[in-house]
Amino acid sequence: METHSSVKRKTGGIPLMSDTRWGSRGKTVGAFLDHFKSAHSALTDLESRTSSNSNKANNLRHSMESFDTIVTAVTTNKILGYIQPLTKELQSPNIDLMTAYKEAREVAQVISTLRNEEGFCDIYAQSIELASTIDVVPSKKRVTNRQQNRANTPSQSIEEHYRLNLFYPFIDHVTSQLNTRFVENSEPAMLATYLIPSALSRLTKDKQEMMVSWYREDLPQPDSIDQEIHRWKVKNQPPTLLVSTAKDTLNMINDQYYPNIHCILSIYLTLPVTTCSCERSFSALRRLKTWLRSSIGKDRLSGLAMMHVHRNRALDPEKVLKRWDASGHRRIVLAFDRK
Repeated sequence: METHSSVKRKTGGIPLMSDTRWGSRGKTVGAFLDHFKSAHSALTDLESRTSSNSNKANNLRHSMESFDTIVTAVTTNKILGYIQPLTKELQSPNIDLMTAYKEAREVAQVISTLRNEEGFCDIYAQSIELASTIDVVPSKKRVTNRQQNRANTPSQSIEEHYRLNLFYPFIDHVTSQLNTRFVENSEPAMLATYLIPSALSRLTKDKQEMMVSWYREDLPQPDSIDQEIHRWKVKNQPPTLLVSTAKDTLNMINDQYYPNIHCILSIYLTLPVTTCSCERSFSALRRLKTWLRSSIGKDRLSGLAMMHVHRNRALDPEKVLKRWDASGHRRIVLAFDRK
């Protein structure tokens, strides 16, 4: 049962920032800006009291009163707002590699369009408005001839200083990380997307050879893969209605006529985009193998984990009991009508 204090923490306040989940960082920064004035007032009140947290509250209050902190928070909240939907989608168990790469490239392209004076104008105006709530005057750090610890691009105004030394580098860093992480066709496994009917026209000989060499060990009939792809190209010529997703292609393909292509698409669709699936398995094992179940066997643990992960699937209790009874290792003999 939830207490009043726990409900209150869920409905208000600033959530903790996670070191591994970027989605939580966007929520934390957004909540920080929403409760900016209230947090500043709370720190001021806490600082006036005589307690062990007074010095810490004083340091946090001085950090909030820095215009550099305000501009950084507003900029981060703006950019992470574009990444937030992508972060949630990447955690979905139904997303495939092609969709993830395409969405990530589109997000990086949209963020790169903000890299101009007009894109920073709204952020700077919002920063000034937020700073005025706690009587902070816009200012910039002292510029020296030689600076090693922070950006020191020459600027004529305060707005230009933060645009050149904060906004542009942050956008460059985010777009660079997205483009590096989601490089189009950076892995041979991604070449399987060219087997989708809508992309077959872009499947060149070099790409086909690279794809076949990567999947060859798992193919049921690797010697006839070239002929099979040729037949697949002839079947899916432009006059026909072309499928545009790997999942729909796998559902429509006949594995008797195209066993190799069916195998390639099956492997491609099972490749995880992120490590979320593995992390879910670890979380499930942590919930199952507790201190009271420390001596559980491997087979039993594996079976319980599969039941826990796929708990939405319907099971026939009678079939389960019959298999359990037929194992021959049970002391209790169950009576079933084996017809």
